[in-house]
Amino acid sequence: MECAMKCYDNCEGFFFNIHNGLCSLYNQRFVSMTFVNNNGTQAYEDVSRLLPDCYDVMMKGGKTNRVYTIQPRDAGGPINVWCEISDNQGWLVFQRRTDGSVNFDRTWNEYRDGFGDLNNEFWLGNTNIHRITRQGHYDLTIDLEDFEGNTKYALYKNFSVASEQDYFRLSLGEYSGNAGDSFHKHSGYNFTTKDRDLDTHPDNNCAVRFSGGWWYNRCHSANLNGLYLNGSQSSYADGVNWKAWRGLHYSLKRTTMKIRPMEFKNNQGD
Repeated sequence: MECAMKCYDNCEGFFFNIHNGLCSLYNQRFVSMTFVNNNGTQAYEDVSRLLPDCYDVMMKGGKTNRVYTIQPRDAGGPINVWCEISDNQGWLVFQRRTDGSVNFDRTWNEYRDGFGDLNNEFWLGNTNIHRITRQGHYDLTIDLEDFEGNTKYALYKNFSVASEQDYFRLSLGEYSGNAGDSFHKHSGYNFTTKDRDLDTHPDNNCAVRFSGGWWYNRCHSANLNGLYLNGSQSSYADGVNWKAWRGLHYSLKRTTMKIRPMEFKNNQGD
């Protein structure tokens, strides 16, 4: 936060290196900001203009789908996020699968902190998701696409993720959509990774068995952080699966998990 305060009203953006604490201020905005580059440097916009989520970014005039920097209403630092603002909707994306370029079979700390490229495949980080959703009541929409070009969606009210002290426990409300409800069975369960077994299966670590960090129970009916297996798969349930739509022997082409405040209403009233 010290680096952010130096920039307050004095610069357009800054770079901060998480390893050596080096802070570099700039009087220009950045065209593109990656998640965290290999040497630990992250880019931020001027915090004096930062807003708490993508809905507020849209309401303040944001018009394009791109990376923005937000500042949740807490004592933590700013977060780079992908905002989906097309069609006058201010969604904040926290997960995206598109092409299998990013490995999602990761450790607890990697899922906690986030990984990938905000411009393509990524996981925003469980701590960041918690910080955002603790600000109020959020809708979650999950967009799904198969390799034949078909699309479906699932919407859940009252989505939230608990803190690390509560193992990033998932909470979901009412379902609507046309994908079928494959996620509600995971509500109330802790997050599990290959190095931290917090699921309820008596014998196996579900993250090891199905190759991705997730809110597993005994184990899953949705596995959107599983292996990217390019459609029909011979293996069982370890792909990017959504049981209620394409089943557990089909790995989806594209998934997006995104949130917005529940108070939001668009012109169609959804």
